[in-house]
Amino acid sequence: MDPNSLPISSPGSYGLQPPSATLQINSAAARPNQSRSFHNCITRLMLLLVMSFLTLSFVSAVIWLVIDPHDPTFGLNSLCISNITLSDSQFTANYDIEFSVNNTNNKVNLVIDDVKVTVSYGRAIISLRVLEEISVSVPKTTQEKLMVGSEHGGGCQEFRACDKVSIGLPTSAGSGNLNGGATECKPKKPTFILQDATVNDLSLSGSNCLTSHIQVTISTKNPNERIGIYHEKLDIYASYRNQQITLATELPRSYQGHKEIIIWSPFLYANAVPISPYLAATLGQDFNAGAVLVNIKIDGTLKWKVGSWISGKYRINVNCPAYMTFGDRIHGINNGVGIKYQFAQGCSVEVAPS
Repeated sequence: MDPNSLPISSPGSYGLQPPSATLQINSAAARPNQSRSFHNCITRLMLLLVMSFLTLSFVSAVIWLVIDPHDPTFGLNSLCISNITLSDSQFTANYDIEFSVNNTNNKVNLVIDDVKVTVSYGRAIISLRVLEEISVSVPKTTQEKLMVGSEHGGGCQEFRACDKVSIGLPTSAGSGNLNGGATECKPKKPTFILQDATVNDLSLSGSNCLTSHIQVTISTKNPNERIGIYHEKLDIYASYRNQQITLATELPRSYQGHKEIIIWSPFLYANAVPISPYLAATLGQDFNAGAVLVNIKIDGTLKWKVGSWISGKYRINVNCPAYMTFGDRIHGINNGVGIKYQFAQGCSVEVAPS
């Protein structure tokens, strides 16, 4: 048979079919899916880290609130001086000291490292003894006895200071003892003085509303010789018969060094503050009598600083009474804007652990 005589099948007829097309994957189309998957993985990892951090912070805060740590307290139980020698401007002696450390916490044991016990006269350190460690369990007081000689090294940092301890020294004796028995070692409270107040407006309006515009000048002094004070947050305001009558003004945060004096002159104001009908009636009677007692109060927190050590927060409350007269203005000075009252009187101060 002649091959040329065989019929040639068309693509649509029976016979040999053309090869089928090969399936190809478009890598460019698959790349966005891979990028999206990687992005989701990173997002989940970041969320996991954030949730872990928040959980750890919450647990730490709860533990801290439950433990509620407090600063320890110190006391000087006894102090005996012997072998006193004074010659050629040199003073030597031996000091037999007993002091106590009181752990005020109920759930936290106390360990104090590198304790330096010093004896000083004025600003000069005349004796120094270093203790490696003091451990106090809860709740417990530890008594420490030690002998301190006259030799001492360079500078030191005291954890707490017992200022101005009185020692009885007979004229003919070479020894002496602590006067007045045991004493507690703690910093002295800062003192506050209300110097003056300028009243631009202090009036009642309808519906028992009080308007007050007062500028006060108040000073504070740190009476400690070796202890500084950090004023963390102090709010000052005016009150009448234990009711706040002005908005609280925040005083600048500041550090108060040894024996340092700081003066503030804040403005205290309030417009149409509602007060109780009874209080409005009492204030109206004081206005008619020509005199009113307003209390300038300060509430806030502070910290003590001894050397490089900084204490925890302590709550401070200050109350400064200001007796103001009206009518004939006997105690007031008319300065053209309001009435200025000169006080220069002390304030009551309360400091307690926060």
